Amino acid sequence: MMKRLLLLLLVLGVGLGSVAVARGDSIDNLTFALSNNGAISGNPGSTPGWGFTLTNTLNYVVIDASEFGITQNSGDGSYMDIIGPNFIVVGTGVYAGTPITQAFDASVPSGVGSFAILPSATIGDVVLGNITLTYDVYSVSPNDPSFDPFADSLAKGLQISAGAQVDVTPEPGTLLLVLTATGLGLALLPRLGRAGA
Repeated sequence: MMKRLLLLLLVLGVGLGSVAVARGDSIDNLTFALSNNGAISGNPGSTPGWGFTLTNTLNYVVIDASEFGITQNSGDGSYMDIIGPNFIVVGTGVYAGTPITQAFDASVPSGVGSFAILPSATIGDVVLGNITLTYDVYSVSPNDPSFDPFADSLAKGLQISAGAQVDVTPEPGTLLLVLTATGLGLALLPRLGRAGA
């Protein structure tokens, strides 16, 4: 009964435009986690990114897009969606409960998304927020030759989020230079004290 009601709402929504249906445990059982518990870091001017793990045990989930809703230091950079254009299907059947894991790799690209840290970002800043996936649920895999995007659709525009963080760090070369200078200064300090006595 609940699935029929949701399907009716979906059909009405398709006729009227895009409608987001509230997530229900009877439609999907999706879990979403970011690599490194959502924490990444990079120096100003770099573009680090997040890997992910998705697990689903009911129906077929297709990831449509991701976004980074920033709550702190939003002026330090910009987010780019990677997972949305990559057509990720998290299925059931023999694959039910089998996690899909992707590391971030800017050259492929793979992962959830990346964050381009502005060259003007302040070292020590922490960018906080949530990465939210928008996805659709189908009763048949979109990779199946008999797939019908209208008849097999159970829900559109559902969302799931995970906490994310970007630490703006100094370049390794700059940090090494500062540590070397500090070490040299500390090593010469006793000699300077004796020369003045």
